[in-house]
Parts: sequence; structure tokens; C-alpha cells
Amino acid sequence: MKNLCLILFSLVFVFSCKNDANSFGNHADYAIQSTEKGKILLRFKPEIGSKTSTMMRFEINPEGILPNLDSELIADFNMRVASVEDSVNICHVDFQRFRMTTNIMGAKVKYDSQSDENSLPAALTSELEKFLGKKAIMQVDTLAQVRSVKIDEEEKVENNTNFEMDGQFISFPVEAMGVGDSWVVNKKVSSIGDVGIKYTVDKISDDEVVIQVDSGENQNDARLIKGQYLMDRKSGFIKRGDLNIKDSAKKLTINLSLESTIE
Repeated sequence: MKNLCLILFSLVFVFSCKNDANSFGNHADYAIQSTEKGKILLRFKPEIGSKTSTMMRFEINPEGILPNLDSELIADFNMRVASVEDSVNICHVDFQRFRMTTNIMGAKVKYDSQSDENSLPAALTSELEKFLGKKAIMQVDTLAQVRSVKIDEEEKVENNTNFEMDGQFISFPVEAMGVGDSWVVNKKVSSIGDVGIKYTVDKISDDEVVIQVDSGENQNDARLIKGQYLMDRKSGFIKRGDLNIKDSAKKLTINLSLESTIE
């Protein structure tokens, strides 16, 4: 359950497009800028006061286990860029709603923070409800790396490239990227371990960038990673994304999806 709740901290990602960054004029206020060589510099630089409303879905599907232990957690939250300190974005996250479905002793149980009819045991609902009404403060640098998370000034979690911690961000490379260019980020994924995730620039338009996701090089053949993200060029926020990690050796599948509205 605690592994599922880590996704709340991350608490945050198709398509059209011409493929030549030089085909479009640069916007001075855009976070993701074009270079003279037809590539782009991927950066996270939203304006102070920018807001997003996000629905994030996190699913864990163990295989070959009886009874079925599939679990799903959906978090609705708002994020606002409150300030920028030394090139680090200070983002405030307000949790709006949590929904969870899982199986206990062969019976499906559900929870919805906006409903009075819930079958999830109180011990588990308390893990979710302790975040409602509280504010998380995330420090995110210009490469979209989550530096830390603080909950109501009480609990600080230093990020260690953990999948559940920064699932709503892609860690950007320092170098400029063109269509077909790739970079690999190593993540720690609960119940699976270290995972190399390969990101490839697929399409570039005036306002968006499409990034494909695959398994990094030298990965275990039993592990398959697939996904796609849609980036907003003005802010660097992810507008829509899907990521699937299937580890056949551990008989486990993890799915992450999110959709954000940027204001």
C-alpha cells in the first residue's frame, strides 16, 4: 500500500506534427526552444503562476496469483508553480480526490474519497486520506528532475530517481535532441528494481513534442517497456502520457497513465 501511495508524491505528459524543428519560429517565452541545428533543448520552465489539473492512474497487475491481486489507484490533483529559486521550480500540489480498487481475500474492495460508501478497510483509507487537505511542495529543476518533496512542512523525501516519486515528469538530457535522438534514465521501480528507460524524440511541432518510451540498452530480456508522452513546449509539462512496464520474470505488470490540463 505504501508503494502505491508513493505515486501521490509524484503527484504528474499525441500527436500531430512536422518533424523539423527549424520549420517553426522560436517563441521567446517557450521552455522548449529550437536550436540552429534543427534540434530542441528540452527544459522545464513554466511561468510562475502556471497551473495544471491532473488525473494520474497507477495499476499493478501480478500474474499467476490466486486470488487476483490487481490494484488500481487514481489520484486527481492540482499543481501550481509558486516561485523559482536558483533555477529550481517550487511547485505546490493540492490533492483533490483519490480512488482505489483492489482485492482482499478474494473480494474486490473500492474506495472513493468523495463517496460515503466505501468497502476499503479503514487502515488503508487512512493512508490515502492523510494527504487530503494537505499541500505537497515539490522542487523540480529545469531538467524536470524532482529534487525533493515536502508534505505540509512535516515530511521531506529526497528523490532518488524513483519511478513513483516523479512519474509525472521526464528527466531531460542536457544536450539538444532532434527527431530520432534518444537518452536513457535509470529509475527505481517498486517490486521490480532498477529499470533503464529509453526516451526517443518522435515528433516535433510548434507547440508539442511527442516522445516514445522503450526499454533501455542492456536490459533484461524478460522486461518490456513501452509508452508515449506528449510534451507542452511552452512550459515543459507533460500533457498526456502512458507507460507500461512488464517483467515476465517477476510476473508483474505496472501501468502509469496521466492526463493534464495546463492553465
